[in-house]
Amino acid sequence: MSTSNSTSSDSDLQENCYQAILKSLDGGCKCKHNDPLDSFTFASRFFPLNYDPYVDFGTVLQAGIAAEFEEAPVDDLSEDGDDSDWVKTVPRFSELITKFESNLDALANFIDTMVAVATGRRTDNTGSLKYNGLMYILKDPNTDKMDPLMPKIRNPSKANRGWNHQMIACHLCPAHDIDEFNSDPQAYMDLVHAGFLCGYALLRTWCHIFTGPTSAIHKNRKATKPSKGHLHGLQEPNIRNIMYVAIQLYFALSNESSWMDMISMVDLTEMFHAVVQLVECKAHERWVHELMKFWKSE
Repeated sequence: MSTSNSTSSDSDLQENCYQAILKSLDGGCKCKHNDPLDSFTFASRFFPLNYDPYVDFGTVLQAGIAAEFEEAPVDDLSEDGDDSDWVKTVPRFSELITKFESNLDALANFIDTMVAVATGRRTDNTGSLKYNGLMYILKDPNTDKMDPLMPKIRNPSKANRGWNHQMIACHLCPAHDIDEFNSDPQAYMDLVHAGFLCGYALLRTWCHIFTGPTSAIHKNRKATKPSKGHLHGLQEPNIRNIMYVAIQLYFALSNESSWMDMISMVDLTEMFHAVVQLVECKAHERWVHELMKFWKSE
C-alpha cells in the first residue's frame, strides 16, 4: 500500500472514531461493552486515585486539549509533570482530540463527561469504605470489635464517628505534642511507635482500593476479577496513591456525611499536597527510600 493510501486510511479511521465518540456523547451508543469513549473514561477513572484527587480535572483536560490544538509538547501541559503524564495513558489522545477544535459544544460535553467519570470513581471508593474503613482499624477484624459497637446497616449515620467515638478518635489525633517532642526528641521517640504512613489500617485501605477488598485482610486471597491497579498497569504503590488512600480513610473515620476538603481543623487538600510534595522533594533521602521499600514489600 502506498504512503498516501495509508495516510488516507488512518485519517478515515480517526474520523470514524471521532464520529462514534460524538454519537456516544449524545447517548446514541447502545453497545455496552464497546463504547468508543471507553479508553478515555478508563483513564479518567484512575486520575484521582493515582495523580491528584483535588486538582481541577476539567482544567487538566482543557490544558491537555489546548496543547494538542497548539501542537505543544505534552510535557508542557501543566506545571505539574504528574498531571501531564496522565495524558500519555490515553490511547489515541493526540490523534482524536484535535478533531474537537471545530466543535466546541461537543468538546465541553466531552470534558464534563470525563470530569463526572473521575468524580464518580472517587465517590465509589468513598462509599465502599463507609463500613469497611471502620473494620480496617481493628488489629484483627475477625475477632476484635468496635467499642462502642458500630453496626453494619444500610445508609448508617456517621454522627457517632470521628471525635465522638473514642476508638476512632485515637486514629485521627493530630501531632499536637510538639512542645514535648522539642524538649527531648529522643525521649519522646522512645515512647512512640514508628509509622509515618505505615499503619496497618492504611495498608488495608490501599489494598481495598487497588487490589480489591478481598485482599485487604487476607493478602493471599485471590479476587474473582482483575484489580484496578492491575488493569491500569500500576506496578507498585507511590506517594500519590498512598495519600489518596489516607484521605479516603480519614474521611471514612470522620463524622462528616458529605465529602469535603476541611474536616474539623484538618484540611485534607493541604494534607495531601504537603505530604506528596515533602516525599517527592526528599526522594533522595534515606527515610523516603525506607518508606517506599516498606510499601513495596507489603
